[in-house]
Amino acid sequence: MSKEIHNDVLTSKFIEFSKYQSRDEETTGISLRQIDLWLRQASILDMNHVTPTDTGTIFFKFGTRTINFQQFLQFLRDLVSVSGHALSDILKKLEYCEEPMEVEEHDFCEIETISTRSRTSKKNYLSDLMKDI
Repeated sequence: MSKEIHNDVLTSKFIEFSKYQSRDEETTGISLRQIDLWLRQASILDMNHVTPTDTGTIFFKFGTRTINFQQFLQFLRDLVSVSGHALSDILKKLEYCEEPMEVEEHDFCEIETISTRSRTSKKNYLSDLMKDI
């Protein structure tokens, strides 16, 4: 995919999410909290391949409270290297995402619990295999 990304749908979604729960009506940037919400709603932030630690690490490289659209595109390129997802897949998920809505905290915790449970069961399975060796 070319380095230049221009997509009206993605730009509109960026504006929607950057204005969601913003105190500044004239906002030109999006915060980490708003990005995490968008990524959660788009099923990208899943606590397996992409975590809030990943997004925070990438976001804080910019050294600002909000990032503009061009910086957001760079954020997504950096996210590709962390997540292993293709940029085109991430863009598609972000474009098809519903309008911003707050994700219930218990829903996110449930995702984390399932993820942790999955890793624990794999670990137990491997431990059981090692006992037989």
